[in-house]
Amino acid sequence: MNKKIISKLAILFVANVLCLNSFAVEPELTDLPFAYGEQLWNSTFDGAWETTNNEPVNMLNGGGWHSFNTATTTALTTSAKSSAQSGFSTNVRPGAVEGSKSARISSREVLAGAIANGNFTTGRINGGSIRAANLTGNYNRTVRNDAAYCAPFESKPDSVAVWVNFKPVNQTQFGRMSIFIHGDGNDFQDPPSTAAFRNQAVAFAGQEFTQTNGEWVRLSIPFDYENYTSFTSFGSSTSDATGTTQYNIPGNVAPKYIIVTMATNKVPGGTVGDTLWIDDFLMIYNPTLEAENTSGSSQFLAGETLEISYTITGTMSPYNLNAEANVVRLELSDATGSFDDATVLDRVTTNESGVFTVALPEEMEIGDGYKLRVVTTNYPMISDEINIEIVDDETVSIKMPIAGNVVRIYPNPVQTTLFVETATGVEKAVIYTANGMKIAEEQVFDSGINISSYEKGTYIIAVETKDGNTHRQLFVKK
Repeated sequence: MNKKIISKLAILFVANVLCLNSFAVEPELTDLPFAYGEQLWNSTFDGAWETTNNEPVNMLNGGGWHSFNTATTTALTTSAKSSAQSGFSTNVRPGAVEGSKSARISSREVLAGAIANGNFTTGRINGGSIRAANLTGNYNRTVRNDAAYCAPFESKPDSVAVWVNFKPVNQTQFGRMSIFIHGDGNDFQDPPSTAAFRNQAVAFAGQEFTQTNGEWVRLSIPFDYENYTSFTSFGSSTSDATGTTQYNIPGNVAPKYIIVTMATNKVPGGTVGDTLWIDDFLMIYNPTLEAENTSGSSQFLAGETLEISYTITGTMSPYNLNAEANVVRLELSDATGSFDDATVLDRVTTNESGVFTVALPEEMEIGDGYKLRVVTTNYPMISDEINIEIVDDETVSIKMPIAGNVVRIYPNPVQTTLFVETATGVEKAVIYTANGMKIAEEQVFDSGINISSYEKGTYIIAVETKDGNTHRQLFVKK
């Protein structure tokens, strides 16, 4: 699958530099830094990168993903913010057939004795202290009035999946990812060092990970909408964490923005040369599957056509998971309702909702034990079962009409002339085979409809009444 084209998303058009204005176009994911609504923009890192800052290029002032190269800092000179700390790499995850780039970040010495860990964020880095562990001076933040440094996001994903390749100099080091979905009460900071920021949290996803032995690893990390753990203090002369606290998430804040942080070290600092490669972020929304009999009846003749509608929501066939495309199947049980040896009536490769219109097998026996279900393969799901009954010709003549008992056809079964009666008057009648093929359109008179030339079998008559309604019934030609 082309990792540049994941889906078309409703997004915002930024006429100025504010995150709050709206987009009128639907660009591909690699054109922009963030996806408004459900996904991150430019989450594949395959678009253009700036030559000056070595950060991904997009239409919003060249922003989107940022490192120390564009940090707000009074602690470092411009020359100290070397572009060597971040950049794109051709070291990409396995299975990325058309993907050619990943993001690379490294820790480095910015001043004598001062090491800045590799830091990549969808917000903006604030470097207010040369001491890495200074939480009040060093943090990543959402800048709501600058489109280059804020990521509008109003959804609630269940998890996030991302590929990482982590190579620390000291093999005991941990890399770190943290994601906060937050409200718009302030320019949120990660880590949220005060109650003002913590009270804006909507959800958190985070994980520490060890070196990956030169291999790419796919992380799948759930979002927590109830609480999270954050560092609260560090040693006086080192970057080692000495305390953490669990914070409760308020639960009453509407999601407005998202801020992602990827770092070469779980605590500020690290060792010069710690390197982290990142590829293919994907927000995961747990899929659901529902199926419904929209044929208008649960009784059918063997060989008759029925209609089953199915609805799929959530993340199907994740593009950053090397797996086969999703197949949707309509399955029929045996006469006892068992799917142990199910008959597949139809299948389609899709991630979207749809309708199956199929003919039942001619050899089905009369009985009320049959069931239908819809099955998906990626993500694997099974719908609730739908009961159907196979009936004979005499039973089928009374199972319609679908839209109320306002039309009467007789005799049924019929041999030569079919009569149609309705209190509101008949405009016309259209006759179909049981498989849904139109074979005639008739004006209905007192003399009825001559069907003597029809072959024996089951037919559908759609009667349009003068009040504008259409009613369907089955009839049998004997």
